[in-house]
Amino acid sequence: MPTISAAAIPIASSCISPPPPYMCTSVPAAGPGAGPASTSLLRRAGMSPQRRLIEAARGRLRMSRRRRTVVYGKHVVVRSGGWPIFNSGQPITQHLPSSILPDRCPLTAYTNTFTFTSSSPALDPSYFIRTPYKPFHPLTARRGYLQLFGNACAPGDRDSAALVLRKQTAYEETFEVLLGGFVPRDKLTEAGATVYYGDLLRNDIAVAGGRVEEGEEGSSRYVLTTVNCYELATKDAPVRFQIAGNSTSYTLGYAEGTASNFTSLATIDSAALSIAPAGGFFFKGTSFGIYKTGNGRPSLVSADFKYWKQTPKQPSFNTTSGDV
Repeated sequence: MPTISAAAIPIASSCISPPPPYMCTSVPAAGPGAGPASTSLLRRAGMSPQRRLIEAARGRLRMSRRRRTVVYGKHVVVRSGGWPIFNSGQPITQHLPSSILPDRCPLTAYTNTFTFTSSSPALDPSYFIRTPYKPFHPLTARRGYLQLFGNACAPGDRDSAALVLRKQTAYEETFEVLLGGFVPRDKLTEAGATVYYGDLLRNDIAVAGGRVEEGEEGSSRYVLTTVNCYELATKDAPVRFQIAGNSTSYTLGYAEGTASNFTSLATIDSAALSIAPAGGFFFKGTSFGIYKTGNGRPSLVSADFKYWKQTPKQPSFNTTSGDV
């Protein structure tokens, strides 16, 4: 087995030792006539460049000790009795008065009325659509509405459902959409809103067909959630959906026709949308969305959504005047 000399092993040290002295006459010339010019800097300095850097650092350290101050970036910390004094002895807080640093919440309400004016309209980049087999959301067929033409795939299928999503932007946020004049042809036709984490973790509230006798179409409509089902009073009145989220739960509700107040149908623990099942993905944030599906069958009835609103709750700030 070969032996390794101790002199060949580099040893790290916290002390910076000066390099060995260099002889100016030992620096070779770069070419003909370049000898004096190439060594003139070292001759004038009297020391190597490495040694000059070390001496300059030592000089700055001696000056800072003499002035009893230490410089950190652009902030000077004065020492008194061996202890550093920050901010001229004033308390350091996490809040500054509005005259120095105004409190401005980054959360903003979002509203989309789908009134496109461009000749080539498109949804803004904040929306997410799983790559479809073919486009299912025409933007100009009915002005002022976002139309969804569903297919046999549902939001819970690992396939390309007619589903449009947008990220939830705050812990406490309310999502609201209006589904206008949707008349399902059978009990499998369904359209509504969803709070969506993934294929297996989501909660929906939607309008679907009810009891349909042979030879009839759309004899009744139901509003349904993942756990409940309620019959609607009308056959074709608009329905507003609302999903109110906070840090611990989501509440799903609806309002039919001209009703101003929402009826809450279900409250879901938010843990059901933030803890992935075994073998699932890590938490990536929930989204709000709208969808249209035939639940295993082709669906020819469009679902027309009038608007999309996301309203985050604005946090309150501490505005104590004594803060500095």
